[in-house]
Amino acid sequence: MTDKHTNIHGPYVNYSRIVGNSSSQTPKECGKCNGKILGSVRSIKCDFCEKHFHQGCTDINRGAFDYVTKNRNRVNWSCECTPEAAETLRSFHQMSKRVDDLERDILKKKLQIKETSGSELKKDGHKS
Repeated sequence: MTDKHTNIHGPYVNYSRIVGNSSSQTPKECGKCNGKILGSVRSIKCDFCEKHFHQGCTDINRGAFDYVTKNRNRVNWSCECTPEAAETLRSFHQMSKRVDDLERDILKKKLQIKETSGSELKKDGHKS
């Protein structure tokens, strides 16, 4: 279940079961702004120093944040306590976007080839 709320950090979805911040627990403190992280706020925990952060206080974009929070069993996230890990995550997201773009381009090219091949066969009198 996700709850949408708006606060000083913007609209958020409750991913508390993913990062271990449930409304029945004492609210965590953000490692950057020191504000409280309530159960209704999108947040993430650093896998190295174990501090919690509002999504708006991290340096990762929304797409990467969503990917990491949904794949916590496969992907680690770190705050600035380990800059190399944070850079790796940014690079991974950029590479993932490039792969998606390439897959779209390949699909377009395949369709163009298929259309071109079909029209050439018709010119030669063959069935397509």
